[in-house]
Amino acid sequence: MQNLAISDAWLAARRVLAVRLDNLGDVLVTTPAIRAIKESLPQAQVTLLASPVGAQAGRLNPTIDDVLVYQAPWMDPWQQLPQDSEREQRCIAELRARRFDAAVIFTSFRQSALPAAYLCYLADIPLRLAASVDGPGSLLTTRHKHP
Repeated sequence: MQNLAISDAWLAARRVLAVRLDNLGDVLVTTPAIRAIKESLPQAQVTLLASPVGAQAGRLNPTIDDVLVYQAPWMDPWQQLPQDSEREQRCIAELRARRFDAAVIFTSFRQSALPAAYLCYLADIPLRLAASVDGPGSLLTTRHKHP
């Protein structure tokens, strides 16, 4: 697992997935970080993977090139989303088909990045970065540890 120094692989990334699966406001506060990705990797196309509500904010952000919508079962606070493994398989297939070079997973302090990291792992995204207090195993290639 890499430290936060930018590696050649990150600098070469052309298709970057930004993952923010919670609310509209959370997508909005992620705007500066997504802008920083675009400024650091100006050649990259940045796609946002967001919840249906968060996608609304993502579509208004000129830094984001494309928005994908995904209703993540681990982000369902009322536990009303029916179990549907085909939904997850469709999302993984869509991510794999887009051949992302890297994924940056954004969460709040109370959320684990590991379910989204696993989704990206299954989609064969080779570079996966997130902040995580949990031991990520091979799910993250670059990990920022919370202080």
